Amino acid sequence: MKIYPVCTFNDLLLSPAWNSLTGKSPIIYMHFLRKRTYGPKIGRQGKKYRPCTNLRKIYFTYAEAENRFNISEYQFRRGIKQLVEYGFIDIVQKGGTQFKYKTVYGLSEKWRDFQ
Repeated sequence: MKIYPVCTFNDLLLSPAWNSLTGKSPIIYMHFLRKRTYGPKIGRQGKKYRPCTNLRKIYFTYAEAENRFNISEYQFRRGIKQLVEYGFIDIVQKGGTQFKYKTVYGLSEKWRDFQ
């Protein structure tokens, strides 16, 4: 399995919102950042960058959290609730158990407004 770094910014790590997170919330958020995908480089020479292609279309299920990352359903539910409340992620589309739809999450910058 190839390991890729998770890039964060100082303003995130020094923010009141990040420092207020409790429990497994920071770990869950890092897993969300790991799920980002990037497109090909764009821009002119010397200013090229790779845009995130799934900023508002990230899937992260309870089963995946429990089986791959050893995060219980309770911890995952509480972490998601806190990440939404503090503005780190948004729920783009709610999933459902009846038809086994996955919840779609999106990364958010609302944490910058957290007081």
